[in-house]
Amino acid sequence: MRAFAWWEMCMALMASLVSATPAAAVTIHSLDVTHDRGRYHIAFDVLIAADPAKTYEIVSNYRKWPLFFRTLEKTQLVTTFADGRQRIRLTFRSCVWFICRKILQVKDVTRRQGSDIFTRIVPDGRYFESGWEHWHLAGDEQDTRVQYRAELVPEFNSVPLIGPWLLKNKLRRSLLWAAEKAEALAAP
Repeated sequence: MRAFAWWEMCMALMASLVSATPAAAVTIHSLDVTHDRGRYHIAFDVLIAADPAKTYEIVSNYRKWPLFFRTLEKTQLVTTFADGRQRIRLTFRSCVWFICRKILQVKDVTRRQGSDIFTRIVPDGRYFESGWEHWHLAGDEQDTRVQYRAELVPEFNSVPLIGPWLLKNKLRRSLLWAAEKAEALAAP
C-alpha cells in the first residue's frame, strides 16, 4: 500500500494541471517517466488553450491547488521566508481500492513572476528522501505551453519495471484531467 500512496502523491505533485476527459484544445507534446537507481525523473510538455498570465496566476497560487487534484484535500502556508519562498503543507487523501489514508507533504515553493515555479520537497523520513519540481509557463494571449520537470526520490523501493509504467499511466490520466481544469479556470 505504501507504494500506491506514493503514486497518489506523485500525481499531486503535478499540482497545477488536471481534467476528467481530454479537451480538444489540450495537446500533449511529451510525457516521460523514467526510473534510475531509485530516482524517478518526470517530464511533460503540454499546450492548453488559455492565457499564460491567467494560467500562471492560478497555477502559482497554492490555495487553488486542490482545484486541480482530486487527492489534494488541503494546502496550508507554514511560513514565508525573507527571500520570498513559501513553505507549504499539503494534505492528500490517498486511496487504493477501499483503503484510504491521509498523507502530509511539505515543500518549499519559489516563483519567478509570470513564468516559473520551483519546488523542493522537505524530507519527512516517511515518503520522500528528496525531490524537486520546475514548472515553466510561456505562450501568447490564447495558448499556454506548460513544461514540467521533476526528480523524486522515494523513501522506499518500488518494483523497477512495473513502478514507472504504473506512474506514467496515472500521470497521463492526471495530466489530461489537470490540463482541462486549468484551461477551464483560465478561460475568459
